[in-house]
Amino acid sequence: MLDRYDKAILNLLLKYRDSELSTYFIATKINASARTVSKHLDKLLNLGYVLYNRVGKPRNYLYTRGGKRKEISAPPKIMWRLRYKQ
Repeated sequence: MLDRYDKAILNLLLKYRDSELSTYFIATKINASARTVSKHLDKLLNLGYVLYNRVGKPRNYLYTRGGKRKEISAPPKIMWRLRYKQ
């Protein structure tokens, strides 16, 4: 079940639907700690509402329409690391 933080995060991701948002950006917009936002993003990720793209260490999140998963295209360097790093 979604709580108020989950709904606030989803509303923010919908507002910026053409962008990928960082945990810190989301936290400042909904007045919550980055740790709280990260916990709720993990929950939403497991439920299939959000996806993330990692460039370096930070993750950038985006909304998936209707809770359905979709592929995120990553730069070739990252795809190479995912494919060949053991």
